Amino acid sequence: MVAIIGNRDTARFRGWLIRDMIAAGHRVVAIASDIPGLGQAIERFGAEFRPISMQRTGINPFRDLADLMALAALLREHRPDIVVTHGTKPNLLGVVAAKLAGVPRTYVMMDGLGYAFAGGHELRRLCLRALLSLMFAGALRFAHAIFVLNPDDSRVIRKLGLDRRSRPVVRIGGTGIDLEEFSYAPPVAGPLKVLMIARLLREKGVFEYAAAAKRLRDQGGACRMDLLGPYDSNPGAIDEDQVNAWIAEHLISYLGETDDVRPYLRACSVLCLPSYREGLPRTILEALAIGRPIITTDVPGCRELVIDGVNGFIIPPRDPDALAAAITRFVDRPELLVTMAKASRALAEARYNVRDINPLIMKTMGLSGPPTSPPR
Repeated sequence: MVAIIGNRDTARFRGWLIRDMIAAGHRVVAIASDIPGLGQAIERFGAEFRPISMQRTGINPFRDLADLMALAALLREHRPDIVVTHGTKPNLLGVVAAKLAGVPRTYVMMDGLGYAFAGGHELRRLCLRALLSLMFAGALRFAHAIFVLNPDDSRVIRKLGLDRRSRPVVRIGGTGIDLEEFSYAPPVAGPLKVLMIARLLREKGVFEYAAAAKRLRDQGGACRMDLLGPYDSNPGAIDEDQVNAWIAEHLISYLGETDDVRPYLRACSVLCLPSYREGLPRTILEALAIGRPIITTDVPGCRELVIDGVNGFIIPPRDPDALAAAITRFVDRPELLVTMAKASRALAEARYNVRDINPLIMKTMGLSGPPTSPPR
C-alpha cells in the first residue's frame, strides 16, 4: 500500500502517478486538506482520499506539531508500506510522521523550494530560508530518496548534505504530461493573446506582467493580456484590490481560477510565466504539450523548459521591459507562432511524456510491478 501526502495540487500534479501505481496493482491512499472537489478528483484516478486539516503556509510550532501527530496517527491506522510526499509542508511533516509511524520507506518529491528560495534579500525571506534549510536538513534525512525537478534544486539539497548512496537525489522531468490529454492544438488566428497562469503571488512575476502590459498599451501594442489563477495566502500574495486596479487601467483581463486549463491554453497565442523561481512549472509543461510558444525567465525551473529562439524566449527576471519586448516580437513576426508551437510540442514529446517519467519514479520506489510485500 502507498500513502501519498500532498496538498490541493495532488490530483493535478500526481494524478497520473496514482493511476500508474494502481495499474501496477498497488492500493493508494491520498492524504491532503479537504478542499472542495479535491477528494472527487483523487478518487477519479482510483485512489482513496483521507482528508486532514493541515496548514499549508506559515510556520506555527504548535499547529505544526498537532498536524504532525495527526498525520502519524493516520499513517498508523492505514499502515502503508511506502509514503510519498510532495509540497513544502507535507515534505517536512510527512517524512517525520512516517518515521514516527514506522513506515518502512518514504520518498520525497520536491515540487520546488518556494517563496523562501525565490531570490531576494529581504530580512524575512533570508530568515525563512535559513530556517527552512535547517528543517529540510533535519526532516529529509529520514527519506529513502529525494526527487528534484531541476539542477539548481538538486544543488541546494546536496549542499544540505542530503545526498547519500542510501538516499539518492534523483532528478526527473517534472510531473510529466499526458500527451493525449494535452493534445496539440494549432495556433489561434487573430490578434495576439498572451496568457499567464499562476497563483497570484509577487514571486510568480505578476507585477512584471502588469507592468509589461502597461508598456505595450502605451506603445499601442495590439495584444490582449490575460491572467488566470487563484488568490493565495503566502507572504507574497497579491490581493483583489490590486488586480481590480489593473483591470480598471485596462492592463489585464482576470479570468479567475479553473480546474481545467486546457481551453484557456488552446485559446491563447503565447504562454508567459515571468517567475522568480520554480521547480519545473506544470503550467509551462501543459503549454508545451498543447503547442504554445513560451516566454519565461532565466531562473531555476523555467529556463530548462525553453530553447531560446526555438520554442520561445528567455528573459531576465524582474524585467518588464524585456517581457514587453519579447511579446512585441510575436506581434511583429506572427509566423513565429507557428514554428515555435511545433517546437514546443516536439520538446514535450521528447522530454516530458508522463509515460516515460512515471516508470522511472516507480522503479526507484520499487513499484514497477505488482506488489510483493505481504500484508502488514
